[in-house]
Amino acid sequence: MVRAFRAVQKAVPHSRLVVVGPKVQIDEPGVECLGAVHDRKVIADLMACAAVFALPARFEPYGMVLLEAMAHGAPCVGTAVGAIPEIIDEGSTGFVVPPDDEPALVAALTRLLTDRALALRFGAAGKMKVASELNWPTVARKMVCALSERKLTP
Repeated sequence: MVRAFRAVQKAVPHSRLVVVGPKVQIDEPGVECLGAVHDRKVIADLMACAAVFALPARFEPYGMVLLEAMAHGAPCVGTAVGAIPEIIDEGSTGFVVPPDDEPALVAALTRLLTDRALALRFGAAGKMKVASELNWPTVARKMVCALSERKLTP
């Protein structure tokens, strides 16, 4: 992500990267490492003001953090691992790039940072997807239907 950000920053000089998660020391211009953030309001504020949310994972079984970002209207960029391609609708709520494909990551991030209308459209679509499909009431309804159709034998 940091290598990709260097290239993004050349195309979008005012951009900055905020890293949330394990505390790491990255001494790069425009990079801020917050470490673990547990305050829900701070997380919500970060998500709400993000121009784009990136999860360039090599391994990620589901990626709940993408749902949080989408729920706050952030367009997303993720890698084609685990369930990330099921969460991000390519070209609708964000971009899905191959893992470890730095040029593809740079292109996706740069496009969203330079095309505000596209970023807003992706953000709105992601917010709607979470509200209508990727929430606990909807999942619970689907589970109840699936379980009630299944015949349980003693």
